[in-house]
Amino acid sequence: MYKIGLALLLASCADEAVVGPDQPEEDPSFPAPPEGDGIQLVSAVQIQPGEEQHACRYLVLPDRALEVARFEHHYTAGSHHMLLYPTSKLPSDVDDGTVFDCRTAGDLGATGVLYGSSIPDGELPYPPSIAMRLPARSVVLLETHYLNASDTALDATARINLWFTRTPATIEAGTLFFRDWAIHLPPSPAVETIATMRCQIPANISLLYATSHMHRRGTSFRSAIDGEPLHDADTWESPTPTVYWPPREVAAGSAIEFSCGYRNTDANAVIEGPSANTDEMCVLVGGYWPKLSADAELCLGDGSGPVLEGTRTCEQTVDCMVDAGVDNWVGGQACVTNTCASSASALSSFVVCVNRNNCWGDPGCVVTNCPAQWDSCTRARCD
Repeated sequence: MYKIGLALLLASCADEAVVGPDQPEEDPSFPAPPEGDGIQLVSAVQIQPGEEQHACRYLVLPDRALEVARFEHHYTAGSHHMLLYPTSKLPSDVDDGTVFDCRTAGDLGATGVLYGSSIPDGELPYPPSIAMRLPARSVVLLETHYLNASDTALDATARINLWFTRTPATIEAGTLFFRDWAIHLPPSPAVETIATMRCQIPANISLLYATSHMHRRGTSFRSAIDGEPLHDADTWESPTPTVYWPPREVAAGSAIEFSCGYRNTDANAVIEGPSANTDEMCVLVGGYWPKLSADAELCLGDGSGPVLEGTRTCEQTVDCMVDAGVDNWVGGQACVTNTCASSASALSSFVVCVNRNNCWGDPGCVVTNCPAQWDSCTRARCD
């Protein structure tokens, strides 16, 4: 399971463009907000011909707490996506703003998603009294993902403007980022393979928009709230978000279920992962309020996880993964996706706990940190 913790290195600044070493100055065609009205976050990279790059930087926010009333962005065409994450990092944890490949780094502390897009230009305005809240001197993570298929180098810049509220907000907004981590696609150019995830909503929320994210093998995206259509797309590249105004009300106890269809024309099996070229993804993103817990925003809460229809119990799946080897991601995903429906919830809880405590390949760590999840896994059966 590819961890959500990606990286971005950036320097701190006041209410102006936040840049670091070798970063471009202000772009007149996409200016930063006036001082006091907001800040602009900037990251620039060069991608060589044929290169795929996950470019990351840390940004340290200003010395006062922020309430963001509106996000807007512009990035150089050719990016697969751009994402802004909150992190658990302290300003002292990050360096001088050097951009680097986040895939080569370890766990860099991302704790959710603040804003993101797969189209070069866009914005997200919240209604009056609603805002995204960011603590003073908090560290955020800006990631751009480019695959340069041309025969010339690509100079790419991403800019995000964070516009502040003019009066204090009374409701905190959040972002749903539901990412199906259980995807295994055998070679099947003539047959569509489906991956599905179900995410529980524990409290009443108002949903402003929903959008999807897949890679190049993606052929269809379908989603629903308790069976009622939410957001559909028949393209993996630059899907059009579904915007709700007035907002769509989602009741506590509802479930959002989404599915991605794929046709794998490669000669080898493809699994979930970050590369737009070699891996696949199935993600639902949504803007909403009031803010839920981090686990609910990431589809990690009780009763949430991949929808599986295989034949293995949870314990048999874990044994299969152990036999495959901790570094055999393709074999491990094949094990996971063959878990039966009545063991899927127990497996999800176990995998989340193991991943959260970095226990892969360490039985002692599992015994110490995940005893209840392992007990539930061993008791789960296939109906």
